[in-house]
Amino acid sequence: AQWARCRISSNLAADIQAMAAMPRPMLKEGSTKMSKRIGWLNNNAGLAMQIKYSEVKDLLDSVGEAGAMKLLKEVEEKKDKIRDPTGYLKTAAKRAAGGSALDGQGSMPATVYPSVAYAPEGYYGSEASTMPTTVYPPSAYAPEGYYAQEAYSPELFPPLAVQPVESGDIERRVGWLNANVQLQEQLISEKVVPLLASIGDHEAMLILKKLEENSAEVRDPTGWVIAAARRAHNHLAQANAAAEAAQAAAWNAEYSAGAAAATASLPNSQVRGVIRTIPPSRAASVAGSAVLMNQIKKRVGWLNANVQLKEPIVFDKVGSLLSAVGYRQAMEILKHVEEKAPTVNDPTAYVAHAARKAAAGGAYSPGIAAHAAHQAAQLAGMPQQQLGPPLDPAQAEEKLRKRIVWLNANVAFAQPLNYEKVAGSLLSIDSHDAMSVLKKLEENATTVRDPDGWVLTAAGRRAADGSGHHGMTAAQVAAMQVGAPQGGGMQAVGMPPLPPLPPLPALSSPVPGTDYAIGALPGAPVGSALGMMPGTQGGEVGQFTTWDGVADEKIRKRVGWLNRNVTFAADLKYDRVGPALQPLGAAVAMEILKSVEENAATVRDPTAYVVSAARQRLGGGAPLPAPAPVGAPPSGSPVLGNGYSEDDQRLRRRIGWLNRNVSFSVELRYDQASAALSNLPTMKQMEILKVLEENAASIPDPTAYVVAAAAEAASAVQEGASQVPEGGEFGSLDEPTEEKLKRRLLWMNKHLFLSEPLQWDRLSSDLLILDVRQSMDILKKLEENVSTVRDPHAWVKSAATRIQQQMAAGAMVEVYPAINSNNNTMTPRDMGSPEDRLRKRMSWMNTNVALSSPLDFDTLAPCLLRLEITQAMAVLKKLEEGASTILDPNTYVTTAVDALLAGGSAVAEGANGALDDALRKRISWMNANVPLAVQLSYEQLQPALLALGDRAKAMEVLKKLESSALEVQDPNEYVGNMATAYLAV
Repeated sequence: AQWARCRISSNLAADIQAMAAMPRPMLKEGSTKMSKRIGWLNNNAGLAMQIKYSEVKDLLDSVGEAGAMKLLKEVEEKKDKIRDPTGYLKTAAKRAAGGSALDGQGSMPATVYPSVAYAPEGYYGSEASTMPTTVYPPSAYAPEGYYAQEAYSPELFPPLAVQPVESGDIERRVGWLNANVQLQEQLISEKVVPLLASIGDHEAMLILKKLEENSAEVRDPTGWVIAAARRAHNHLAQANAAAEAAQAAAWNAEYSAGAAAATASLPNSQVRGVIRTIPPSRAASVAGSAVLMNQIKKRVGWLNANVQLKEPIVFDKVGSLLSAVGYRQAMEILKHVEEKAPTVNDPTAYVAHAARKAAAGGAYSPGIAAHAAHQAAQLAGMPQQQLGPPLDPAQAEEKLRKRIVWLNANVAFAQPLNYEKVAGSLLSIDSHDAMSVLKKLEENATTVRDPDGWVLTAAGRRAADGSGHHGMTAAQVAAMQVGAPQGGGMQAVGMPPLPPLPPLPALSSPVPGTDYAIGALPGAPVGSALGMMPGTQGGEVGQFTTWDGVADEKIRKRVGWLNRNVTFAADLKYDRVGPALQPLGAAVAMEILKSVEENAATVRDPTAYVVSAARQRLGGGAPLPAPAPVGAPPSGSPVLGNGYSEDDQRLRRRIGWLNRNVSFSVELRYDQASAALSNLPTMKQMEILKVLEENAASIPDPTAYVVAAAAEAASAVQEGASQVPEGGEFGSLDEPTEEKLKRRLLWMNKHLFLSEPLQWDRLSSDLLILDVRQSMDILKKLEENVSTVRDPHAWVKSAATRIQQQMAAGAMVEVYPAINSNNNTMTPRDMGSPEDRLRKRMSWMNTNVALSSPLDFDTLAPCLLRLEITQAMAVLKKLEEGASTILDPNTYVTTAVDALLAGGSAVAEGANGALDDALRKRISWMNANVPLAVQLSYEQLQPALLALGDRAKAMEVLKKLESSALEVQDPNEYVGNMATAYLAV
């Protein structure tokens, strides 16, 4: 086709030349106005291509603000004729700034180019003034096909190779983010402002707003913004290309005629069923109609807004398919979805399948055969919507490639997905599973640091979860139930038998302390079909118990109802509770689900509760387990006082961090790992998980490894404990209590880095006089603070004495030593030089905290000793709490110390913050209402209280002073000592 020529009038040329000679306003103001104008044109003017601000900014500045606005106005008016607005502006501005004639009349020879042919970016360098002037005579047109299609390709003009520019609004917004938002790293203005300016103010501000909302998860803000800007730029270019392709397809009469002829040759038949096929010729006559698409879109939107679908219908996936079958059939399909909404798991896939079947001339009736196919699909471990024939490899690969390209263009990943890297894993699993993995990645894009590794892990997990029917279509599985020859098995549906899976290496032996092997279902008899998974010894592929479709349907509906109507701590997962409940029958399953409904407020993990109850019933009809309160430890693990909840949360965070950041072949299961690790001390738990992290690449099943390692560690503890001599001098006391305490001391001496071994003879009189729980709590606290305790015997004796005093006074018992309110003295643990305390604290953190790199005492000690010891300990405490998000612990500590010395607050809230105001008001109230020996001085107490970093702890310190006001001679010293003791605990 002939491309229209774009010309610059001689009058406009004269105006621009005159304006170029006029005094120009300040560069920053003019640049800001031009950038806004260009951004508006890119977003609203309907240009053929986006104007690249970085390429035209300097040239437009050279002709002045008024001249630049004239040129941009010319572009807006001639937008339908200008194929490349950026090149047009560059050429026009160069001529205007150089004083050459713009209408083709001048002394220099005219070089004729078509309006779309421009030199590649960077071609006009310092030699631009020596080049001949390019002019556009009114009648100069390039012959059709003269220029190859590649001449218009955006790849020849990289849109992202830009130079640093200034853009007022965007630059101010970037500066505001750096000053007011806690970004992991400062945004580099020189790198992000030019890119953001090239996509327009609106898109740029959206990207920066997203960054602000997700600042805590984005570890490289500059890289994140660059990636998002590039995707936005590419999305605009793709949209323009798609619009051009659609226009070209609409103009292609030959294609339309061929398509109509091919459609007219299809058989015109009616098929009986709920959805009746209309003549294909009629479907072809309405295909692509904008009116029909609009009607379908409205109907889909109404369904999503007014019908309780399990998932919204994605119009982009079903619109063209529904349009192809005509108005009546499309509405029938959508009506059927509306009627069956509670039972359709994936409405989008359901509609797409029905539309494809109707377009092919078949009928779609959810009758008995379809119901059998649904049950068979569940048996095969496949999603319900995969009811048609599988895609051939070429189609699956093309579908996957398009999906990954779309994700890279539209989702703000930390880094783009590498198709070559992930394609092999995704193509090795079912197509629906692959798309489900990518959907989950899209939903969690803001928190995934390594998309490729995440996809590989998820795909490996899906492959490992496949059942014996993996690879069979639902129709083939249905044939095994409906109409298949008895005993035919997989051969009856035309499929060769699958080879047996290899047994799990070195993990098939029974776990110590259990009656099942790795891979068996706990609670089922060893060797039974239910108790064995495919691949373990004694179980074969396809070995299942009899499937009760009626019971399964009842369980599924009941689970769905519970999730919609009962407030659980977490949703019931049918894929886990269904297989556990189905062998019990509908009556027992309903009883278990009724129990979890009644105890919903106290059940922490409903899925685990139901599975555990089902396993107990399978093991012999045991009663339902009592619901564990929220935050309680798993059944069978020791309750170690008020420190257990903290240990449980620490283990949960550590396992979550491993699953997010380490490329395991399958996910590390918290429910199984925590149950195995709960009987071990925290240090040993972290040691096992650290070894797992270091050897992740060679461990096929992380969960099985952790369970086996924990069992081995527990056996080692029991073996060591057996060496403790029997008996003791307290023959009148309960023998198991004494034995338990002896074993605990022996284990601590063997596994902890104590300054001196614990001796039973020195501690027995203090520990045995207390309740066994209190004694174990004291030893647990000693274990947690071992790096800061110089004399463990004195520490234990002090803690035991304190508990006895509190019990005698009827006060609430605390199991750790603290301040004695009568004499204001410190316990032995809190004594020692600051340097020694810092050394022990760093040693403990290097051993027990999952730091990205060890703390260097020689580097950090001189820095931390510049602070008060309480402030230094607070800095290390904050490091421990945020260890999973801090890339360089040593740099973090030095930065926090510098901020404190400079008057900032890297640890607690600032002097003018909410905590400061609350403490000031509380101290003022106490001075006015509490009979203190001496008035409290806020200026003296502020550093110690703010170093706690926690409002509750600070208020607790002041509350204790209020309770003991008549006994305390120096309230200021008392509060300072109490705050120091809290930091040391």
